Amino acid sequence: MNWVGIFDYEDRILRELEEFLGKERLTRVLRSLTEPGKRYYVRVNTLLCEPGEVMERLRERGLRVFRDEVVKEALYFPVKGPNKIPEVEKVVVADKYAAESVLQGADLYAPGVLKAEGVRRGDEVNVVSPNGTIVGYGLAEMDGGEMTSVGRGLAVKVLVSRYELPKISELKEYKEGLIYDQSLPAMLTSIVLEPEVGEVIVDMCAAPGGKATHIAQLVEGKARIYAFDVSGKRVERMMR
Repeated sequence: MNWVGIFDYEDRILRELEEFLGKERLTRVLRSLTEPGKRYYVRVNTLLCEPGEVMERLRERGLRVFRDEVVKEALYFPVKGPNKIPEVEKVVVADKYAAESVLQGADLYAPGVLKAEGVRRGDEVNVVSPNGTIVGYGLAEMDGGEMTSVGRGLAVKVLVSRYELPKISELKEYKEGLIYDQSLPAMLTSIVLEPEVGEVIVDMCAAPGGKATHIAQLVEGKARIYAFDVSGKRVERMMR
């Protein structure tokens, strides 16, 4: 089977996995990777607030949010979907990370746009991933040329996404630095490391900064942490 164009992975690796797992099982595994889990996690900054307090604040505004059973600083929102996305003529191509966010209900911002040919402010558009998968539908908030040249601001107001979640970056708690969207496995990585006060810790794949900041949280800011990444663009995001 020709996997190229279907999944965004190196073809050689896919062929070796197909030999090991079989075509049918590999297809199921890969398709499951294009869908979010049933829980979307955020990490509470325990240097600023207790997880229970943050959860209650969110619940007071009608949001469904729960504490993780194992990681005390982790909260999660149940994921709804999949939804049917309206298909329209014009498209905005988002990078892998932005497309994953739009897939789960986030708006699309200009730094995540790769291409938006012929798009004008007010147009109905589909947001698609680099391999052409439709992840959302919404309204363009700027011309396509602005999306790729200005490099900041809201590009597409997403009205329908494949899956539904609160728009995390728009939550008051996010803007106050009380929560950070981070997967549970990423949180567990820092916990398993067992960082201690006074240590020198090096993160060689740090951007966008989730694990490095979690480590700083675990040692209450009392360790020296060096954060590196091969991608200059991702380092810029981490420094914001």
